[in-house]
Amino acid sequence: MSKYLIIRAHRNPDADCDWLLWDSQKQQPLDSGQLPCDRLGELAELSSQHHSLLLIPGHEVLYSQAILASRSRLALEALPYQIEEQLSTPLEDNHIARGRVQDNRVEMLAISHERMQHWLDMINASQLDIRCVSPDYLLLDDASTLRAQVDGDQVLVRGPAVACTLSTGTFRHWWQLQHALHTTADSGETEIPTLTLTTPENSSLSIEGAEPLTAQMALIETLAAAYQPGQVVNLLQGAFQLRDRVQEQLLNLRWPAAIASLCLLLYGAMLFTSNLELKQKKQQLDDAIVATYKDAFPNARRIVNPRSQMRSQLAQLEQKNSGGALLRLLEQVSADLTGAGIKTSGLRYSKTPIQLKLQLEAGSFATLEGLEQSLSAKGLRTKLGTLLQDGNRVKGSLTVAEVN
Repeated sequence: MSKYLIIRAHRNPDADCDWLLWDSQKQQPLDSGQLPCDRLGELAELSSQHHSLLLIPGHEVLYSQAILASRSRLALEALPYQIEEQLSTPLEDNHIARGRVQDNRVEMLAISHERMQHWLDMINASQLDIRCVSPDYLLLDDASTLRAQVDGDQVLVRGPAVACTLSTGTFRHWWQLQHALHTTADSGETEIPTLTLTTPENSSLSIEGAEPLTAQMALIETLAAAYQPGQVVNLLQGAFQLRDRVQEQLLNLRWPAAIASLCLLLYGAMLFTSNLELKQKKQQLDDAIVATYKDAFPNARRIVNPRSQMRSQLAQLEQKNSGGALLRLLEQVSADLTGAGIKTSGLRYSKTPIQLKLQLEAGSFATLEGLEQSLSAKGLRTKLGTLLQDGNRVKGSLTVAEVN
């Protein structure tokens, strides 16, 4: 399997899709072009001959990494609950896909059921033989280093523990936050991760501290060169797994299968009495599970699904032990910092008590006082330190903590 057909959809639904037939052995394109989404059926023959991949816009897909306590079935089923707090919509409204387990870490993707169904409908309508659906940023590189690639007004980011698509404006603020997060509290020195920023020749985007690199080929060719089947997380899992051509041929056996089903029904009738007994035993086990849950969580008021609630409780405990409080504080503070135009020159995090101490610079005293009021309105406990005028800038510290 040396040739891949790669189709890339864009953020703008009215934009044409890019497609590329790539020779992985020679590392060169064999054919390429653009087609409207409603004409992708013209690639059906190519898709049936070669391994085909659909790249969807990265802003639709959340990337995360989860730690696997063990490789048991229950541990794998509990993985989605580890990223539940990162989702902006209920967990049950999202399709969760996971990759292979490596060093007890698992790469995970989350996309809304609505958007995943949209891409599935497009594949079926075009009769494409797609074997893998993945966000475009996952093909940026092998994730051993932090890389960013400019694509119009957005930036694809891929690194050892991060993968996302950001607007150019958000990307600047994200990179500034990396500076703040990697500032050594005692010495004030920074240990910023190395970032390679690849831009087209006509791009004017420049990021301080990033190593610039001019793109030598089209972005879809760069993604194709890095693609290795089975190495990226495939969204075609679970309810969204497509039938392949072998499964389609099995549909021709539906009548023999129906006859076999009738035989099984007759046999099942003979086991009816035994099943009633098993049902009673199941009820006894369910009652025992509920009793165990009440013993473990005596303050629980409403028990609907003890298995699911137990996994959720355990996932919350794991999240708290892996820095969830820091992420929550950063999430609530970052939006106000960006909107007020305040620069973060230092950051210190304390676990006992859990709080952030930020070193800030702003254009006026009122700006920093307004930030304190805004965060207090969100229910955070804040304390503004001494403010000093330094030329035309005002410097000071702000301590932020959650209300217990």
